Amino acid sequence: MSKANTRATAPAMSTYARYLAATARAIPSSMNANVVKCLFEGRVRTEADLAVVDTFLKAAAAVQALPTYKAMINELEAKKHCVRCHDTFSDADNESGDCVIPHVFNCDEYQRTYMGLEYPSECCGEAVTLEEEGAGNNDWTNLDDLDMCYEGTHTTNLRVVQSEYNDTNILPCKMENGKCVRGVIDDDGDSPVWTWKVNSD
Repeated sequence: MSKANTRATAPAMSTYARYLAATARAIPSSMNANVVKCLFEGRVRTEADLAVVDTFLKAAAAVQALPTYKAMINELEAKKHCVRCHDTFSDADNESGDCVIPHVFNCDEYQRTYMGLEYPSECCGEAVTLEEEGAGNNDWTNLDDLDMCYEGTHTTNLRVVQSEYNDTNILPCKMENGKCVRGVIDDDGDSPVWTWKVNSD
């Protein structure tokens, strides 16, 4: 006789819960700010309308006081470590474009052109090239036009990132006393990110 499947699964959502979820989804995210605006501007004047707002606020406060709601918020706001860019983030504030990694160039690897010098990126090769007018004058003609090497969301999933590690700008965690101490690659946007700067950490 086969053993019963004991793997934990999420409880089925009741019809009532589905209805409530659909109703909540229809409430604009700006609702709280709009209610405050209405009150401060004196748009809600009658006792009946004020009572409706009071009921709404008390219901919202009751939801916030639910232990399960508090636990969910704590999980969302818990600080996590991104195994791709090594920044700190939380699930509550993790959107596409929050995790960014710039292209990296080697100042000793370049090609001379009639305009000056071209530096192929160490991470993407000649697909991404930094152009300098002249030689050694730090006049980067296309620096502002370069996109990021990676731009997306933060992650703690090592399986997803492991295949991306390239010993250049996407690097594995550097562990000390059980904690990653590798810094985020600093890109001020005013100058290229060189390999010596990345490898110095």
